[in-house]
Formats: sequence, structure tokens, C-alpha cells
Amino acid sequence: MQPPSQGRRAALLLLLLAAACLLLPSALLLSLAALPRDVAADVLRGLGGRAFFNEYGSRVLARLTLPNLAPLLAALPTGLLLVWQRQRLATFLMGLAPELRRDGASLWGALALARAERWTMAGVFGCLALGGALRLAFLFQPMRYDEASTYAMFAPSALTAISQYQYPNNHVFHTLLVHVSARLFGDAPWALRLPAFFAGVLLIPAVYLLGRLLYNPATGWTAAGLVAGSSSLVEYSTNARGYAVGALLIVLQAALGAALLRRHSVLAWAAFAGAAALAAWTVPTMVLGTASVVLWLAACALARGVAPEYRGTFWRWLAGSCAVAGGLTLLLYAPVIVVSGPASLFSNRFVRPLGWGEWGGALPASLASTWGQWNRDLAPSGFLLAAGFLAGLALHRRTGRQGMPLALLTVLACALFAVARRVAPPERVWLFVLPLYLLTAAAGLVAFVRLFPVKMRSGLGAGGASLVLLAGLQTLLSGSVLSSTDTGTLRDAPQVVEVLRERLRPGDRVVAACPSDAVLEYYFRRRGIPTAHLSMAGPSGLPEGGRVFLIVNKAHGQTLAALEARARREQVVDRGSVRLVHASDSAAVYEMAPRAAGRPARESATANVPGPQSAGPR
Repeated sequence: MQPPSQGRRAALLLLLLAAACLLLPSALLLSLAALPRDVAADVLRGLGGRAFFNEYGSRVLARLTLPNLAPLLAALPTGLLLVWQRQRLATFLMGLAPELRRDGASLWGALALARAERWTMAGVFGCLALGGALRLAFLFQPMRYDEASTYAMFAPSALTAISQYQYPNNHVFHTLLVHVSARLFGDAPWALRLPAFFAGVLLIPAVYLLGRLLYNPATGWTAAGLVAGSSSLVEYSTNARGYAVGALLIVLQAALGAALLRRHSVLAWAAFAGAAALAAWTVPTMVLGTASVVLWLAACALARGVAPEYRGTFWRWLAGSCAVAGGLTLLLYAPVIVVSGPASLFSNRFVRPLGWGEWGGALPASLASTWGQWNRDLAPSGFLLAAGFLAGLALHRRTGRQGMPLALLTVLACALFAVARRVAPPERVWLFVLPLYLLTAAAGLVAFVRLFPVKMRSGLGAGGASLVLLAGLQTLLSGSVLSSTDTGTLRDAPQVVEVLRERLRPGDRVVAACPSDAVLEYYFRRRGIPTAHLSMAGPSGLPEGGRVFLIVNKAHGQTLAALEARARREQVVDRGSVRLVHASDSAAVYEMAPRAAGRPARESATANVPGPQSAGPR
């Protein structure tokens, strides 16, 4: 054990290092903003090198204005406060050390207790095996638009991942994990999906832990089984997006919150703030999940659901952890604010507020679509889960260990957000709510089973296990995960690319609309095909004699007429013969003859048909 003087010096050094991390970047940015633009450019070139300046310099210089840097000015007083109060803060940190050791010992004791419950843990490991197998079965599916465009635009460079935010496609923390995974394992689809895959698998024991803390072990492993077999959660555990990571972090926050209602723990408060910051850094809308958990904790505290020994300090720790989470989030997004500008982060042009009439018309369809996605592959058991959810809410005072049901506060927070912003966002935005819904449904079903005599409960438990297995089997065999068009698909992209690879010659062009374009670019790079063949990457004109291949994405309702009109608008083809060279259930490849030398392109009846519209990055 270190002598106290050494520990104090280490604490002081840590505080000064944290202050330097806050003060130096802020002072540098403010100094650059005050300098003439040519001088600031020379400084940036000297600090980052010519390659850095060529890629990011112009963007950074354009953002060096006081309004853009205003969100970062909070770092200055924070850093100065750390330097000014370093002695008191060092004493505080020294006093935390014994408490942190006690927290670690308590956590180890809780894990040992969990291992002692053999039958319960056997059920959890069974759910984990089922969920892992289901997710592994879909890990190798063809790439989708959002994950392909994210990898192409943001993931190749860690610096790009943390600073570029032209589109909300960049789920920064998840993109950074994808970058690391690609560096370690390559750029195959399964390698890019590993972060989402492991988050989806870890969500299963996390939901068990939350169910055990909020209700009882039986509810925990029942909810774990429902999460393991959920078709929607399986889909987003095998899609290289940040929603599975965000859902895991929200569930962990709720579990930490449930533990903090029982006893004070500095380690748990720190983990709560860190999980909240990482969730927001993954997907900004996960702030809504954190707000739901905070609202629930506040409601439980008002209902005197906090351990009596620290009711007086609970509110201070809750407010302090929220402040720390906000500061960490701001610090994590600092490169985005500086390089891409605060507007790119706080103004999502793809999710705009609607008029009241338009919003009222869009909301029912959005809710129905979300409900359909949540209950996909559940058939009649979907109504059973809905009944269990309502029973879980109604019987919460008898079955729950906290005064307020978490799912009810979450639904309330989501409803307030939808009304305040007047948005009807895509179904995946609410994915973090699905594990909480399944957990509440599990609580209601377990409460129902316990109404029966003890001798009958084992049979009902076996029936519940069979229901979970049936849901998993339905998810595996229905093909709904593969046929889902969410986040954009070109399901037969590998076959389409093989057909093109055999036929493409220099000068040929491939015309594809969103969402096919980014998927094809990904597979072109994987197969070593020049991306100049793609209309979105190639030159404006086509050499004489070059053919055009049209990729019709039938799964997204695209038509040959629209793709043909798009090719003619680019003046690369004449109205000549169109020949089908490949067809499948979801896509078709057509070949169009080139325009003859010196002959102008002719208009046709379909020339003004609009091309397929971009679904927009997500």
C-alpha cells in the first residue's frame, strides 16, 4: 500500500493532468480564433502536419468563431476550478479510495451470490446461448446501406470518426468501435458488426440483472429469454449501427440506478455518469433513454424509495452525476463541434419538426409500425406479451421492488419528447424501450404464473420456456431479419457484384440509386472493382462506346423506367435496347446500349420520371 504522501501526490498529478486536458485545447482554440486566418492556418499546419491540414484545416478554420466555440467555453472555468481547488479535491479523492475498495468488494459479493443460484443461472446461460446462436446466424448477411455508408465515410480513420458529423449516420462511439474492429479483423461484414453483435449478446444478461434488481430472479431470466429471441433485437445486433450499444448502455444505467436506490456507491454513481455519456456519444437520441432513467429515479426518490441512510444526499449525487455526464458528453463531442460545427450535432435535417396536422396524421402510422416491428415473428404470443405488460404495470406495487415502474416513466418521457418536437421518428429510435417493455411483460407473466399452485408452476414455466424457444425458431426460419428493408438494403448485392465483375469493361458505367449505391461501393472495394464505374463516383461524362448497367432494387420499389430516365439525364445512353442480364427476388440488372459516336441523346416519354429518392443517412 502506498504511503499517504505518495497517494496525495498521485491525486494532485491526476487533477493537474485533467485541468491541462481542459485548459490547453480551449486556450489554443480561442487563440486561433483571435489570430488572422493566414496565421491560424500556419499554426494548424505546424501542429497537425500538412496531411491533417489538407483534410481538416479548412473546416476547422471555418468553425473558429465565438458562437461555434461557445459550448466549449465551459471547459475553461472547470479547468481553472480544478487548479484552484486541487488541494481540497485531492483530499476528497483520497477519502474516496477506501469507499471504492468497499464498493468493489460489495460488487464481488453480489456476483458470488449470483453464481450460487444454480438453476436461475442455468436459465440465464440457456438464454445467452439461444440469443448468441440467433445473432450468429444473421451476422454474415449482406451489408445494408447505413452500415456501408458509415464505414465508407467515417470508420476508416479514428480522427474522422470522432470529428466528422455531416450526417447523423455517424454513431460516434460505435463508429470508433467499428474502426478498431476493422483494424483487427478486416472489413468483412461480420467484422464490422462485431461491436453491435457483442452489445446485443451482452444485453441478455444485462436485462436479467435489471429484472432481478427490479423484480425477482424469475422475472429476470424470463425477460432475458424474451430479449434473446426478439426479432428486432436480433436484427439490430447484426447491423453495424449504434442502437444495440445504446440499448445496452440504457439498461446498464437502469440497473445501476436500481442498485443506487438501495445503497450509496461512489463507484456506481461514476459508472452511471460514464454510461450516460457513452450512450449519448453513441446515438444522440439515447439522451432520451438517460432522461427516462433519471425521471424514474427522481420519482422513486419522491415516493421515498431511497435507502433511509442517505435520502438527504441522494438528490445531490443524482444532480452531480447528471452534471458530470453532461460535461463528459460535451467533452466527447468537442471534436465534432470544432470540426463539423454545433449545427451538425443539434440540428438533424433528416428529422424535422412537423406541423401539428401533419404530425397528427403521421404519428398513428409510426406507432403502428413500431408495434409491428416489436411483435414481428411473435404471432399470437404478441398479444400475450401485451397483456403481460399491462399486468406488470397494474401489479407493480405488489411485484416490483421500487415504487414506480421504469417502463411507464420511459413511455411518458418518450411521449413528451414526441409532442415537444412534433416528430414521428423511425422505429429504430425507440429500440432502447423494447427491452424495458419485454421486462415489464415478463414481470406480469411471472405474477400470473404465481397465482397458480406450486405444483402447476413448473409446467407453466416449461410452457414459457417453450414459448421463448418457439419465438427464437420463428425468428430464425421466417426470414424477416433478412427481408427487413430498415436502414436500406440490396439483399442480393454479392450476386449482383459478381455479375458486374464478369461484364464490366473500361468505360462502362453502373447507375444505382439509394440505397443500392453505397452497398455496391462497399462490395466493389471488397472485390477490387474500380468504383469509377459507379455513377456517383465516376466522371460526369462517359467515353464513347461505354455501356450502362442499371441496378433496379425491387425490394425498395424502384423501377426500370426511373433508372433508365436517370441514365438519360446524365446523357450517357441513348434510347436503345435494354437487356436483362440478371434477376433475383430483390434486384435486377439491366444492360443499356451506349450512345453512338457524335449522336445527341434523345428524349423519351419517360425522360422526366424522377429517379429513386435517397432515403437519407440515418
